[in-house]
Amino acid sequence: MNILNFLKGYKHLFLLFYLGVLFSSCEREMVNEIISITPPELHVIVHQGTDKAKRVAGATVTLYATDADRTANTNSISTAVTNDKGEAIFTEKDFKKGELFIRVSKDAATVNAKTPYLLQNDGKTVFWVAI
Repeated sequence: MNILNFLKGYKHLFLLFYLGVLFSSCEREMVNEIISITPPELHVIVHQGTDKAKRVAGATVTLYATDADRTANTNSISTAVTNDKGEAIFTEKDFKKGELFIRVSKDAATVNAKTPYLLQNDGKTVFWVAI
C-alpha cells in the first residue's frame, strides 16, 4: 500500500514527465517536397480588336527578353505560329521567368506587348493580345 500512496501523491509529476517525454520525442522538422505535376506553359492568344471570340490563326508570335531586343528584332527567345484557336503555345524550354516582350505579326499588322512577371509555376499562363 505504501507504493500506491506514493504514486497517488506524485501522479501530477508522473503525468508531466510522461507528457515531456512524449512531446520531446516527436520529430518537428517538416520537409515540403514540391513536385511539378503540370509543366509551365505560356499560351499567347491572338484575337481581332476587342472581340476575343475572333481568334487569329497563322499569326507569328516572337518572345524577347528585353524591349531593346524586340525593337531591334534580334536575340529572340522563341517563335511560334498561332493555331486555328489563335494560340501560340510556349513550353518551359521556350521561355524564362521574368517579363517577356512579345511581337505579334500577321500580314501587314504588327503589335508589341509585354507580359506580367512570369514565375514558371505549374500550369498554363494565358496572355491575350489584340491585333
